[in-house]
Amino acid sequence: MIQLHFEKLAYFNRYHEICSVSIPFAQGEFVDINQLTIYDSLNQITPHQTKILSRWPDHSIRWIYIVFMCNLKGNLSTDYFASIHPRTSDRPQITKTLSSIETSNQSLDFRLLKEDTLRLYDGISPIEFHVQTMLSDAQSNTYVATLDNLELQTLMDGPLRYQYRGYGKHLLAQSDTDAPAQLLDYEMTFTLDHQKPWIQVDYRLINKTASHVSLSKIDVAITSHSHSDPSKKTASPSVLGSLATSNYKSNIVTSTLTEPLSQLIDGDYLMKDANEHYPETFYGTAFVDYFNQDAKAGLCATHYQAYQNFPKGMTVNKDGLVLELLPDVDEPLTLYAGMAKTHTYFLHLHQESIEDDASTSYDDLVNYLNLQSLQFQMPDRPTLDPSIYQSAGVLENIYTQSPSPDIDQKMLNKADRRSRGFGILNWGDAPDMNYTNQGRAQGNLVWTNNEYDFPHAAMLLYTKTGVRRMMDYCLVAGRHQMDVDVCHAPDLGLRYQGQIEHSGNHHTGDVKPCHQWVEGLLDYYHLTGEDTALSTALGIGENILKLLTLPRYAQSGGINARETGWAMRSLIGLYKETHDEKWLAPTQKIIQQFKEWYDTYGGWLAPYTDHTVIRVPFMISVAVGSLMRYYRIRPDESIRDLIIHAIDDMCENCMLPDGSFYYKELPSLQRPSYNTLVLEALAIAYELTSDKKYLTAGLKTFEKLGQDGTPSAGKRIYDTFTLVTGGLSPKAFAQSYHALAFFYKQLEESE
Repeated sequence: MIQLHFEKLAYFNRYHEICSVSIPFAQGEFVDINQLTIYDSLNQITPHQTKILSRWPDHSIRWIYIVFMCNLKGNLSTDYFASIHPRTSDRPQITKTLSSIETSNQSLDFRLLKEDTLRLYDGISPIEFHVQTMLSDAQSNTYVATLDNLELQTLMDGPLRYQYRGYGKHLLAQSDTDAPAQLLDYEMTFTLDHQKPWIQVDYRLINKTASHVSLSKIDVAITSHSHSDPSKKTASPSVLGSLATSNYKSNIVTSTLTEPLSQLIDGDYLMKDANEHYPETFYGTAFVDYFNQDAKAGLCATHYQAYQNFPKGMTVNKDGLVLELLPDVDEPLTLYAGMAKTHTYFLHLHQESIEDDASTSYDDLVNYLNLQSLQFQMPDRPTLDPSIYQSAGVLENIYTQSPSPDIDQKMLNKADRRSRGFGILNWGDAPDMNYTNQGRAQGNLVWTNNEYDFPHAAMLLYTKTGVRRMMDYCLVAGRHQMDVDVCHAPDLGLRYQGQIEHSGNHHTGDVKPCHQWVEGLLDYYHLTGEDTALSTALGIGENILKLLTLPRYAQSGGINARETGWAMRSLIGLYKETHDEKWLAPTQKIIQQFKEWYDTYGGWLAPYTDHTVIRVPFMISVAVGSLMRYYRIRPDESIRDLIIHAIDDMCENCMLPDGSFYYKELPSLQRPSYNTLVLEALAIAYELTSDKKYLTAGLKTFEKLGQDGTPSAGKRIYDTFTLVTGGLSPKAFAQSYHALAFFYKQLEESE
């Protein structure tokens, strides 16, 4: 059995909670989806549903996403178990309903009233709520989010979780203006859980044009209507409202709404707000509630990660409530050409009673809503033992025979103490101050755009340690990468679908094979089952294929080793996911170029200045790592020999007297670099030869990198849409973790 461990979280019991987990399996281990069963700690079978995410070449299951029902006790850890040896006779069944989700004391009916309005109804009370999303451009023209049609794509079909997606554009609301008739594409995904009276909405703005778009406001307006006549708003109801913000304790304000309750969360708010949490896992909640006392029913709306994605706002008044995804602040927000952004929020229908207690006061109800909103921010998520990932063989093998707490903790510290970028377009990324101080963005911050695949490094450390926040790091950075760092505009030619390199405002950089990564996006897909992550990774692969046809990449030695080396790594990652030979075909040409290149120069020397070709150890190491990934799929002695020759050349020519490797092979650049990618190359040489000299060559670098010298957070800097905390660039962790862990594994096995 596979243990699904829930660590202690909330102090209250969560009954019939709908949770999810993804499990990898080794090739040939799991074939029949009907053989899966989920048990609780008392060996009782619990309902579940599944989604196969990935298969092995023999068609056995590689990754599976599982949604299951569980009961979690307050202040206690809990274990569930997955087994592929089921008892099918007493498997529990849940009736599936397509238009609504039945709950114990109410139902949530969600449907489109017309193209631009979502209707929510609990099935009992005399009121319903209409939800309309609107945005305004810099000229204050209002556009209404309008689906292309009323048909929603079904992503999950229950019985525990339903998920639907619609696609559309924002249509101009005024008829007497010269403004364009439509503005920005969008996707809206709705997730509903069995027996739960709430809905999660993921609203993804996508600028598919070749022009920048300036926005002054984005609102989700929710109004109360009579259910008997949905065209009419509820007439002068007796209304209560509440608004809550929090980080340690929730600050809840309740009112009779003689005046609206409003809150703006902006940079000034965050600069004055103390918070000690790892914000990817939790910061606090932000919700507004509307309660109609006559109907004894209401609706609570919660921003997801409002502070991290500031500015955000929220208002409740006698007509309903508004979630301000982009409040009307001093200057417009620029959504650059090809850029996307996802906003997530929760809508919770409720009645006066809680758990059939007719005497519940509104204060009690708000306290319940507060607890639920906090759960939205930090839901229960089970973790797997690292041995599950090791035995499945779905990730790089960094798993040691015995624990390595010192190394793991130092790398956890490096990930934790990195710089962070808060803000509506920055959350999930951070600037690199070395790049910034070099003037690469003409005085502006240079954002890393998840250089060196920060999401994948976080995933590896999560699977090695089981520390939950590493999974959260992966999810937050992966979401940012697929939205902000990838170009979604077809008219931008070779930029389309490509990941943009480190740059100002996330978008000014080029699109090159050497700065595009897919493994972290595939990890995101495997963790969440979200198909957008997979399609984004495949799109990056298509972009790389286009770039590799350019004349620049057609000749051997005309580029540095990392350019096509990183391209190989991404293409091999896509091949392992899909088993489609089209991803491997270009890598075979790259391998031939590497061979010709080596024969020509006696090593992988890269063009640098107009009059030099030089060795660059970390770039050579990128090529070695990529060749080894190919070798593990298609063993070839000529590739093995090429790897060994390249590493021998690097050790002979690139090492300084103190045992470290230099940065680049020029008198002006021969400083120690301590780049961890060199450790990966040396560990690969040991794996191929069992010769300890390669591990010895890396000890100086390993010793230096193993030191815990990562600074803690420094001075904050901020403006209207950006707040940056101090610390090292995210790439310091992203490029180091796999290499350091892999080298340590080889050291352990050599003893």
